[in-house]
Amino acid sequence: MQDLSIAKSILVTGSNKGIGYGILKGLLQKNKNYKLILTSRNEELGGISLNELRTEFPEKKNSLYYHQLDITDKESIKNCLEWVRKEFGQIDILVNNAAVAQKGSKFDTEVFDLTFSPNVYGTINLTESVIEQDLISKNGKIIMIGSIAGLLSRLTKKELQNEFTSQDLEVDKLKELSKRFRDAIEFNRLEQEGWPRSVYSVSKMIINVYPRILAKRKEIIERNIGVYSCHPGWVKTDMAGPNAPLSLEEGVVTPIHVIELEDGINPERQGKYYDCCNIANLI
Repeated sequence: MQDLSIAKSILVTGSNKGIGYGILKGLLQKNKNYKLILTSRNEELGGISLNELRTEFPEKKNSLYYHQLDITDKESIKNCLEWVRKEFGQIDILVNNAAVAQKGSKFDTEVFDLTFSPNVYGTINLTESVIEQDLISKNGKIIMIGSIAGLLSRLTKKELQNEFTSQDLEVDKLKELSKRFRDAIEFNRLEQEGWPRSVYSVSKMIINVYPRILAKRKEIIERNIGVYSCHPGWVKTDMAGPNAPLSLEEGVVTPIHVIELEDGINPERQGKYYDCCNIANLI
């Protein structure tokens, strides 16, 4: 019987399917003491996924929890974090997995809005709320599921790359860059300004570099919280499609590796981007 009083608590956003679900399943397969929180926009679908995991891992059913969470909805974020406070006090690890990728060739500001709402603004709003409310325990972790699609080498203007890699980069600047990208789509200035023709890629550029901003924050340093982004690989999921080369089990190896890094801040790793379980360059 696991002693849940000393179990490490891990909340994974968007975890009723895909990479998020795979992360929870992979953690359940390890003989470790975890309290795992499955979240989803749709409560019914989340409940189905929770029951699937409890059925497959009956000996660990008491270490699985669920709460509805739509990261694009501030009220949903508020309700979930109030529940986290009441149920756990704090969590040890936040895994920001929830994201979308629009299918098809359509490329306009509507696609931007639908993509950036969860991938960028929702992820940042949730993370900032968790930090402000002191909901990550000391020596905990905040992890972004980023993507190799968000490598900064896809920006064709060096000046724009430099803005993403600047030591002075802050959250407000990320939001400004997001707005500039939207304007470039609307006014047909992508090539002129150096943006790629991919809304998903730019959303993941922002998520890949966001941990560098968090790493400088006073609250993160004082609480000794590790912050990272990672690329799971191109994985067979509803979002990536059936032609992806990696199985779900293969795709969660790097995220779980980052989850299981030693606790606290390691200066060589802090704020870094991981691919294939190793620190990788974003340029």
